[in-house]
Amino acid sequence: MGTIFGIMIAIIIMIAVLAIFGVIFLPIAGIALSIAFVFAIIGLILNVFKFIFSLPVILLIIILAVFYRNKKRI
Repeated sequence: MGTIFGIMIAIIIMIAVLAIFGVIFLPIAGIALSIAFVFAIIGLILNVFKFIFSLPVILLIIILAVFYRNKKRI
């Protein structure tokens, strides 16, 4: 079970890095950010995903979404 969380965190970090720098996968990262935001809200409401989707993660997702939208406009 710890391996699954490790893989998920590695994938989330990779998507976040790609979203910040706006590399090739920018649309995919935007979709992943929106999905992560929905899961973070569900995790806070239902108190299900305590480790990955918490309030600091929501703040990180919002910051990455701002970077994504600013990069998309340019």
